[in-house]
Amino acid sequence: MTKRLITLSPHNSFEEAVAVMSNQPFRHLLVVDSGGRLAGVLSDRDLLRGLIRAPDWNNTPVTELMARDPVVVGLKTPLAAAVRKILQHRVNCLPVIDGGGR
Repeated sequence: MTKRLITLSPHNSFEEAVAVMSNQPFRHLLVVDSGGRLAGVLSDRDLLRGLIRAPDWNNTPVTELMARDPVVVGLKTPLAAAVRKILQHRVNCLPVIDGGGR
């Protein structure tokens, strides 16, 4: 798993998300609250949909575009179980969180 994370806050704008993602080699950003708990996941597809649907897209907060309640696994989840979850839910991003949601 990736341990060096680049995250967004729920208050970041669509424009800021595009800027971050355009300078990184990944297609998903984790959105975390002020306590470091996972609030959602923002994908490159979410950003593309935002371009189409949001009339004022550059000022739209990421909370309006992100997937809430993303599929996650715990720190001690075996790899085989994580792979099953990815396949079962058909997701491309599987955040690993601790018991506190961080």
